[in-house]
Amino acid sequence: MNVSNSTDSEFLAWIEVQRAASKACTERDKAQLAIDLIEDYLARNPPRDLRREALAFRGMISQDRGDLHAAKADFIAALESASDRDFVRFELEDTIANVCGELDDSKSTEKWFVAALRTAAADPRVAGGGFLLRFLRFRGARGFSEEERRLVERVVRQSWHLLRVEEQPDLTDLEATCRKLIEAQRGPFSAKRPPTPKVYAGPAEEG
Repeated sequence: MNVSNSTDSEFLAWIEVQRAASKACTERDKAQLAIDLIEDYLARNPPRDLRREALAFRGMISQDRGDLHAAKADFIAALESASDRDFVRFELEDTIANVCGELDDSKSTEKWFVAALRTAAADPRVAGGGFLLRFLRFRGARGFSEEERRLVERVVRQSWHLLRVEEQPDLTDLEATCRKLIEAQRGPFSAKRPPTPKVYAGPAEEG
């Protein structure tokens, strides 16, 4: 389950900060103002779940600005407030993997992709078509280890079930299977998935 220890008033206070920071981000040369607003909010020692959201949001702004090292640091810090089996943890680990990829750090990219894979396999709420496709392309000709192959197949099956895709997944053609999952996530059945809380706008899923 997600960490949640904030009151309604504390949550509303964070929403106001988030709105002000989001507005600043839409204005030219105001991204630093957005970061300053979030830093002021973090200095107030908010509840653990809202600290996680604030760190992740600041990381997202830094990533958009091209400050990838700052973004990575914030996303990793946000992980400290995510549970082991947690959809938010999965999204953060996936995002860190992609930031590491942008930094051309293949060793760290692999580390975080595998971490996200393990988290996804442990959380039956995760439908990870886009994530699996990115991981598949990262691995390329090297393929998966035996453990990774088992976890990938588990995530494929649970994604197939969550999205109510017809027929059976083709585990011999993972790229085509991932594309079917991505298509299903964009379709009408995606609205029937259990709600999953998000704290950042993750990488766009590739088609």
